[in-house]
Amino acid sequence: MYNIKWVGGIAVLLDNLKILFDPVKLAPFRPDFILVTHAHRDHFKKEVLESYRDIRVYMSEPTARILYGHQIPDYVEIVENGVEFKGVEFKLYDSGHVIGGKSVLINSDEKIFYTGDFCSSVRIILEPLKEIKTDILIIEATYGAMPYIFPNRRRLYKNLIKKVAYYVDTLGYAIVGARSLGTAQEVIALLSNTKRKFNLYVDPKVYKMTRIHFEYDYVKADYEKCPSFKPCIKEGVYITGMENALKLRKKGYEVIICTGLSATWNDFNSLTLSSHEDLNGLINYVVRSKAEKVYTVYGFKRDFAQILKNMGIKARQI
Repeated sequence: MYNIKWVGGIAVLLDNLKILFDPVKLAPFRPDFILVTHAHRDHFKKEVLESYRDIRVYMSEPTARILYGHQIPDYVEIVENGVEFKGVEFKLYDSGHVIGGKSVLINSDEKIFYTGDFCSSVRIILEPLKEIKTDILIIEATYGAMPYIFPNRRRLYKNLIKKVAYYVDTLGYAIVGARSLGTAQEVIALLSNTKRKFNLYVDPKVYKMTRIHFEYDYVKADYEKCPSFKPCIKEGVYITGMENALKLRKKGYEVIICTGLSATWNDFNSLTLSSHEDLNGLINYVVRSKAEKVYTVYGFKRDFAQILKNMGIKARQI
């Protein structure tokens, strides 16, 4: 028997084991097993993990490096492919979302698979999440609703290169905004591997994430650190995080923004390049999983659960 619910993190309660994934609040029970799937802030809070310091907290090495640098706490256990805990096997798969991102298969009486945030599409960085057959599927629904259907990735890549080249040719520079961990590294890898040579500069936050990313993901990436776009403005392409990119737009600069959220923006200078799956990708993953029951979490979890129900799939939000 099992029970799955939201308790400030995703709780999977088995007969003899209380599992907690991605806690951002203290759970109303003492968990036996804690795992952080990746280093995005909606999937962990350091103070919450610190509160569980007498319990082993599992995560991948890149995730631990991003969260803690080289001073990884004693209570953090580095895992790569899986771990066995109290007779239950936890098998880990690369989620394709960000460096160090993991999806988790719990081999209990019924197989339970938690995707975390994921991408099963082929990208220039990272390996996509594999197709996993399971009995129970817990799946993110960040873009689990209309109108979040994205163009083919190859088309997005071509459009991004074209826009960057246009601004470099007309202004002498281009500014690209993307999520600091995940999409920014995809942009850097793409622009490092085009026929045309671009000089790439990244802001300090993106630089920190990017250094760690390419220690583990062996893709060509040529870039330099630049504290602000002004010293680099006439020299090439400045890549920054979403928050700074939006600030620069408000100041009147032309900024290319890469995010799935832009599906609703109707904005010429925005591309739906994301490290998440779009609605079709989410649906396809559910269908391929052959899951008997699906739990949706994050983002448009209610909408996505209803879409799946309309397809005749047993689904509910948590």
